[in-house]
Parts: sequence; structure tokens; C-alpha cells
Amino acid sequence: MNEEIFKEKYEEVKILEEQIKKANKDLAEVEEQLEELNYSIESIKNFELVRKGNEVFVPLMNGVFVKARIEEPNQFLVNVGKNVVAPKTLKEVIDMFEKQKKYLMNYKAKIEAFHNEANLKMYQLQIDIGALIKEYEGKNV
Repeated sequence: MNEEIFKEKYEEVKILEEQIKKANKDLAEVEEQLEELNYSIESIKNFELVRKGNEVFVPLMNGVFVKARIEEPNQFLVNVGKNVVAPKTLKEVIDMFEKQKKYLMNYKAKIEAFHNEANLKMYQLQIDIGALIKEYEGKNV
């Protein structure tokens, strides 16, 4: 058996295992973000039922709420970065979330494609290593 080839294949396996592990972690994070976005989209859509003058509970922090009266049910203040808020309509907020969702779905597809390719490469490496071991065992009988 060519020991150098075996070492190279073994190193490839170790690197690939780390890449697959990272891809699994990234995939779990993206799926969690997608779940949160879907919840946000549904929550915002449900806000269409709210009318001017309705009372709602607004969270101030974990488990602490204040009662508030809705003045503009189709007007939202959205954090657009660096502690800057911009007024957005219900449709604009939903569109913003849908755009984020589309981006995450594309990113998820790329992770899944990489994951599939990495698994195929891992399978091929296992076959190659198995063949090297059989070749080694055949020469040492």
C-alpha cells in the first residue's frame, strides 16, 4: 500500500468531516431563522385584524408588558440597522420578511447541495481507503 496516498485520503476524510459538521450546524441555524421568520410573517399578517383604538399588550422585556392603544394599525417602526427605525406599512414589513426568507431558502439550498456533495465525496474516500487496505492486506499475506 502506498502509505502517502493513504495518509492523504485520511486527511481528506478528517477535513471533510469538519466541513460536514459545520454545514450541519449552519443548516440548523438557518432552519431556526426560517422558523422565526415564518412566525413573524404570521404574526404580522394577524395584525390586519387589529383596528384603530384596539388595546394590546406590548412587551417591554421578558415577561413585562404594558397596555397600549393602537393609533395607526397599518404603520410599523422597523429597525433598519444602527439603531435607526423607519416607518413601514404592513405590506412593506411582510415583503421585507419574505425577502429575508427567500435569501435564507437560497442559502439553505446551497448548504444542502454542499452537504450532498460532501457526503458523496466521503463515500468515495471510504471506498478508496478500503481498496488501499485490501491491497495492503493482499501484499502481506
